[in-house]
Parts: sequence; structure tokens; C-alpha cells
Amino acid sequence: LGVTIGTSYLVIDPVMPPELDGLDVDLVLAGHAIKIRYHVSKNGCGPQLVELNGTALGFQREANPYRCGGVRISLEQFKAGLGGVDDRLTVWLD
Repeated sequence: LGVTIGTSYLVIDPVMPPELDGLDVDLVLAGHAIKIRYHVSKNGCGPQLVELNGTALGFQREANPYRCGGVRISLEQFKAGLGGVDDRLTVWLD
């Protein structure tokens, strides 16, 4: 699913086939229940947009010599966007 959480950041770096477009998963991130929906295009990697509860999150692209890299999102920004109920993270992959 390509989700890694660190002490001050969240990395989103999935690689998945287009057949998984629309995949929904339920996870606990930073102590909060969250539903993640993946929109997968032909390449199936390299997030182009990440939204939390409908709001685009700022990110830094991670380097990857073989494909478009994942994105690093500030954990502070992520936590600030949580609503507490029915939180949804949406990831658009290239």
C-alpha cells in the first residue's frame, strides 16, 4: 500500500496495477482511523495529488532513480487536517 509513517512525516509511495483503481483500505495512522482510496492510472506509481478530507496536502517528492518517487508529507500537516470522524485520504497515482 506504500504508506510509511515516521516521527515527523508520512510517506506515500505505492506501486500498484491499474486494475486496483478505486481500492479502499482502512488503516490506523498516527493513532487515527482513516480510509485511503487509491486512484490508479497507467503507471501505477508516483502520487500526483494527495488529499485529506478533500483538501490537497503539500508534499516533497522523494528521489527514486527507477521511477517517479513517492511523496513526503509533514506529520504536523497531516494531523492538522484530520476531522476525527470518517477521515479519508485520497491518493492519485500517475
